[in-house]
Amino acid sequence: MPLRDPGVYLEDIEHYAAASVRFTSGLSLEQYLADEKTRAAVERVLEFVARR
Repeated sequence: MPLRDPGVYLEDIEHYAAASVRFTSGLSLEQYLADEKTRAAVERVLEFVARR
């Protein structure tokens, strides 16, 4: 498997981190914790970041 440019990995991480911020924007901690769909979405994008 060919290696990807490290810059591409950084772009992916930036994209997924920004998605997490968008998903949680305007939510209080209590609202976030009560919203199962948002929590699942944030956890999913953070899994992508962790794999990079």
